[in-house]
Amino acid sequence: MKYTVIIPTNRPIEKILPLLQSLEAQTEQAAAIFIIYDKILGPSELKSMQTYIAANCSDDFSGRIQRITNIDHAFVPHTGVSYMRNFAVHLVKTPYILYVDDDNTFAHDFTQRLLHTATAYHKQYNTDCILIPTERYQ
Repeated sequence: MKYTVIIPTNRPIEKILPLLQSLEAQTEQAAAIFIIYDKILGPSELKSMQTYIAANCSDDFSGRIQRITNIDHAFVPHTGVSYMRNFAVHLVKTPYILYVDDDNTFAHDFTQRLLHTATAYHKQYNTDCILIPTERYQ
């Protein structure tokens, strides 16, 4: 597990379930999935999200999902996608980051192919690598 997924969103958890299911089906699994919410949440809404994820995803996968909210982080909601990504990137502990939009879905081998390409060229360019999907992989 060489990568972390960052999902900035302000949508209800039910609306991003197709993305989560797509990530869960990957042949190369993420070490962590950060869902960062660009809205103010209350404790009951956070609890509902946890329950929904647990009911719709495997224990292993849901255990790697971290919700980044105004409740549990010094995070300022309603500041836009760039702020959310920059905030989340400081929490990442893997060599690669995959930024995705909350309405993306991917073929089951997308991350495996992406990581293969990234690792093949990473040493050649000797630079950090952030993985960003394009619309053609939806």
